[in-house]
Amino acid sequence: MKDGDAESHPWGTPPWRTPGGMPPARFPSRCSVAVVGGGITGLSVASFLARRGVRDLVLFEKDRVGSGATGRSGGIALEGTAAGPPYDLPGCLEALEDLVETEALDCELERGTCWELVHGTGSRMLPWRDEGRPLSVAASVPCAVLDPGALADELARKLARREGVTILEKTPVGRLRRGAIPALETPRGVCEADRIVLALGAYTASLVPVGDSFRSVLTLAVCTDPLPDAALAELGLAEALAFYTLDLPYLWGRRTARGSLVVGGGLLGPLGEEIDLRRGNAARLLRKLTDRVRALHPTLSSVSVRWRWCGPVAFLPDRKPLLRTDPEDERIVVTGAYAGHGLALGVRVGQLVADHLVEGTPLPDWG
Repeated sequence: MKDGDAESHPWGTPPWRTPGGMPPARFPSRCSVAVVGGGITGLSVASFLARRGVRDLVLFEKDRVGSGATGRSGGIALEGTAAGPPYDLPGCLEALEDLVETEALDCELERGTCWELVHGTGSRMLPWRDEGRPLSVAASVPCAVLDPGALADELARKLARREGVTILEKTPVGRLRRGAIPALETPRGVCEADRIVLALGAYTASLVPVGDSFRSVLTLAVCTDPLPDAALAELGLAEALAFYTLDLPYLWGRRTARGSLVVGGGLLGPLGEEIDLRRGNAARLLRKLTDRVRALHPTLSSVSVRWRWCGPVAFLPDRKPLLRTDPEDERIVVTGAYAGHGLALGVRVGQLVADHLVEGTPLPDWG
């Protein structure tokens, strides 16, 4: 939600470009590759496959492309996975940057540094206090920031104009049908596919069993009005693009291209519960996050928090990602549970899945 909005989505409205709204497309009864999920992973899979000459490619999205975890993220892209070794995956930021450049995507991508913070005193103290405790910089890591809504919107529109690619919004897949020819059941009909990629993120469990340890929740975020350059410099954010804490209470954030401050922290859920940021515990946690932002530094004590929203995120134990072929049918690829690292990782996974489908390259043994 945005301050002053009488009507808004129960999950609020992020400050990014609103993605989606693809041209209407004919529903096919058969395709070579079906991609389920219109976030950055699904769009990247479709992009890399199309570039390698795959035709009769169909992407299914239950709402609008980019309307889930991608468009509701904080727009921070990090290297690798959230789990680290042995789940390292180098080249994620490079893959994202190459995709943006190759497809000429206008999404305000900026490469730079992200601070890893800890609560308490350290070798490099910040003039910040989170819930009464000082914050210090433990390390600096590479990152990128961008408008994730624009990323999804621009990429989807480029794909929709490409021959052999069909994007079907407002087409939820209700059931995955296994058999001699795998198929997807939707309200618009059944589509058979030679290969299927499930890029559902937090909604993976809606189509395939992923175990009781798979956790899907919503993460909260707010965005301030633009801050003066002097205020950003005083906060240290003229130097760093983004930050996140390594310990609890978890806090993450970034500055935007227009000088606003995005800050996130706190979880709601599990996903599937009726959650409305305008009332109840969700509204209370949102007020708490706003109070944390205003208490971080004196320059923020009276800052206007204009945008408030939440977005889905999925976790497996130890934050390991999910990427594998289906144990019952190797023609089906399942991916998700990026634990907040999805923007760059999703692009890199798109490369890996395309290599697997076109060349038979084995996928990492993740889950």
